[in-house]
Amino acid sequence: IANPMIWFIQHYLWNLSVAPEIRGNELAAWEEGYQVINQQFADAVCDELDQHPADEQPVVMLHDYHLYTCPALVRQRHPEAFLHQFIHIPWPQSDSWRVLPRHIRRAVIKGLLANDIVAFHTRRYVRNFLVCCEEILGLDVDYRSSTHPYAGRQAWARAPRPCPPHPRPLCRSPWAFTGACPIWARSRGRPRCCASTRWTTAAPAATR
Repeated sequence: IANPMIWFIQHYLWNLSVAPEIRGNELAAWEEGYQVINQQFADAVCDELDQHPADEQPVVMLHDYHLYTCPALVRQRHPEAFLHQFIHIPWPQSDSWRVLPRHIRRAVIKGLLANDIVAFHTRRYVRNFLVCCEEILGLDVDYRSSTHPYAGRQAWARAPRPCPPHPRPLCRSPWAFTGACPIWARSRGRPRCCASTRWTTAAPAATR
């Protein structure tokens, strides 16, 4: 599902005129593959969060299209957690997602909305995501602030600001610690808990 379906959709390789056939095998791959792996990652993250008191929860940083339903699973067990997810590939217009069955495309958007911040490469991708929230889930979206209320919370969609020219590595420059990124401003002094399918193909990863 992740590579032949979702990756293709997000790179405009599937559309309403050239769409894959989604039958029993694909539906089983979603339920017995994609969802199971996301649950395993969510369990690993929650096990890490369980080791911290509620007022010292780490920031959870998820990555990319392999883990779209993971945030909602983490949120169920840890509603107080601060979740951030960065999408490393394009986010297409809402019609592209209609290639998928309704329950799958809605699960993708709902999963991402469980994050406090969803980050994309460009503002255009941010807008495409907000349109998906509006058209696929019927949510009220504030395009000016790039926010979307969902399940009693306010989620942000963001694109990184261009890095300022600086001769020193960014991590050593004052700019990196001035709160230019909302997640840093809200997580200062808190440890980070990261989950990424790019670290290992053998088992879920959750490290600090």
